[in-house]
Amino acid sequence: MRWEIAPAPSPCPRGTRGQCSIRAQPRVAVGAFVMGSSAWVRPVLITVLAAMFVAIFASAREAAAIPMTRIWTGNGADNNWMTAANWDSGVPANNDTLVFPPVANRKSNTNNFPPSTFFFDIRFTGSGYTLGGNVLRIDGLVINDATTGINTINLALVGVGGVDVTAGTLRMNGGHNYSGPTNVRTGAELIAGSDGSFGSPAGGTTVAAGGTISLLSGVQIASEVLTIGGGPASVVRAPDQAFWNGNIVLSGVLTEFNLIGSFFVGGIISGPNTASLMKSGPGYLVLNAANTYLGGTIVAEGVVRARSLGALATSVVPGATLELDDDTHLLSEPVFLKGAGVDGQGALRSSGSPTSAYNVTLDGPTAIGALYSNTTLTLPAGLKQVDGTATLSKVGPGTLFLNGAGSFVGEITVVEGALSVNVGGSGIPNNVVVRDEGRVRGSGEVAGLELRGGEGRPGVGTSPASFTVNGILTLDSASRLTFDIDGLTAGTQYSRFDVSGSVTLGGATLAVDLGFTPKVGDTFAIIQKVNAGAIVGTFAGLPEGATFTVDGVVFTISYKFPSGTGNDVAITVTGLASSDLSVELAGSPSPAQASGLLTYTITVRNAGPQAASNAQLTFGVPAKTTFESVTPNAGWTCTKPAVGGTGNVSCGIGTLSSGAAATFAVVVRVNSAANGTIAASAAVTSASGDPQAANNSAATTTSIGAADPRPFKSRIPMTARDG
Repeated sequence: MRWEIAPAPSPCPRGTRGQCSIRAQPRVAVGAFVMGSSAWVRPVLITVLAAMFVAIFASAREAAAIPMTRIWTGNGADNNWMTAANWDSGVPANNDTLVFPPVANRKSNTNNFPPSTFFFDIRFTGSGYTLGGNVLRIDGLVINDATTGINTINLALVGVGGVDVTAGTLRMNGGHNYSGPTNVRTGAELIAGSDGSFGSPAGGTTVAAGGTISLLSGVQIASEVLTIGGGPASVVRAPDQAFWNGNIVLSGVLTEFNLIGSFFVGGIISGPNTASLMKSGPGYLVLNAANTYLGGTIVAEGVVRARSLGALATSVVPGATLELDDDTHLLSEPVFLKGAGVDGQGALRSSGSPTSAYNVTLDGPTAIGALYSNTTLTLPAGLKQVDGTATLSKVGPGTLFLNGAGSFVGEITVVEGALSVNVGGSGIPNNVVVRDEGRVRGSGEVAGLELRGGEGRPGVGTSPASFTVNGILTLDSASRLTFDIDGLTAGTQYSRFDVSGSVTLGGATLAVDLGFTPKVGDTFAIIQKVNAGAIVGTFAGLPEGATFTVDGVVFTISYKFPSGTGNDVAITVTGLASSDLSVELAGSPSPAQASGLLTYTITVRNAGPQAASNAQLTFGVPAKTTFESVTPNAGWTCTKPAVGGTGNVSCGIGTLSSGAAATFAVVVRVNSAANGTIAASAAVTSASGDPQAANNSAATTTSIGAADPRPFKSRIPMTARDG
């Protein structure tokens, strides 16, 4: 097709109107057809030019993708985006901006455009929308301007665009991979319902002062950097378990983590000293990295489990808990504690075996705990206090190690588990009260010690030590003192209490854990009373001079050591008992018959308390008899005479366990001319020794009846017959 436009005609000379002719030949040629320039051609030309302009404009618009704004009405017959009647101006095209207004139908709608379709902005000015369907490419922004209500995006967002929540609440459920930034403005909230809710990690997420992000159950954000902005509080929420594995940058005055469930942060939290962190809600905030933020930390509710916190002070308010795990916590910022913590398990507690260098200060009655029996918490710097109202309760079945003195002078109550005091010099200036399920241990010093049903045991771990009480030591009948004895040197090989004040034993239980075998005459001064004054009371069932046995060792106790005139408590070894063997012997039948067999049943027992090593049974074949056979107990080995001979039957075993018994049968034949009685005996010995020697042998006597002269003992019936 060829368009040809001729020059414009020259005007007619004056005075020739209607007479002159147009000599110029303007024409429009279409193909080979040329239209002359008559008067009727002008309207046609204008129409053609207009069509050309429209075509050129439309082509240019499509080439340049000039954005158009399409507003959702939802007036179509279905929920689909490609339905023209659902929009105010027809089906959207590439690079259009889509607006979802406050008033519209079909607010749950579907993107049925091909995935190759791209739009510029998606803007919510109204709420209550749920967008689903195909992948949506965004080159601009998804903007949530609705001031109330929630909008939800269930489809996946891709492209170079980002998300800007300027007001209201936007919930992102799709697996998004957009590369632009995510911004949450003041007063707005973004709810993350899936792992990809914040798009590609490269875009980053920023929450302005007063903004909120919420992560729903199971959401795991990989390496996204979260920046929480300046100004007043910003909030991170998690109603259930969620994970943020990227770094978090605090730049605001206060960032609040409001958690019902558990929120795990795998990245480093950083920020200046003007940026603080607050934990609220009953859930867990778990900080796994070595954080570097320089502001303070407030644990207002629930639990913060942290490897490290901010450089400024950390405050744990009543009802909340700071929990330390297995890592070593080397930061020295002060930690202020108050209250019993979550479920009474401690305002500060351990779930592993951490060592903390925090300066721990008690701001009133406070509980510190170790959650499990195999967990510990070590405070090398000791404890401080704000004022005289501070007290400490040790809770949980684990062990709290106080390895520094500090300035805390309040009472310490061990409710459960163990308190190990290992501060030398003047020790800790505290009176310690140990209740039913509590224990006090260590190698340090306390001002006073009272046991109300608990246990006192000097030493650290399995090592004996001396424990010093600079005041009084008081026990009641439900309490117990336990001493480890591994050698003869006090304080290093056997444990001991050194007491400056009065000692009241109150009928408490004495327990001894032996780690070696002492000799008769060895003495152990287990309570050394430094100053004058007699010991008050005794241990349960152990008056002055009483004996008791531990692992076969017999001890005698004295409350007047040394020489019966002192005021120390000492136990002295007065006997050794490794095992208690006994033997029983019985013969059958009784009476025995000359030329007949006589069976002896022998039973050897070990009543303990220890096993008998190299146990040996000896049975002598009695006079008037000869040996026939022996049936030993399983595991025993016997030597014996020849059949028809005499001598000893000897049976042995390497170890006869405590509580074990062994049975033997020895058969002998009574001599044909024997009469009167047969005397037999058996004895048992072992290499372990036996203080109860009286039952180590047994004897029995069996009478001998006359031999039966008849060759047959059974009567043969006879039948009488007439001759």
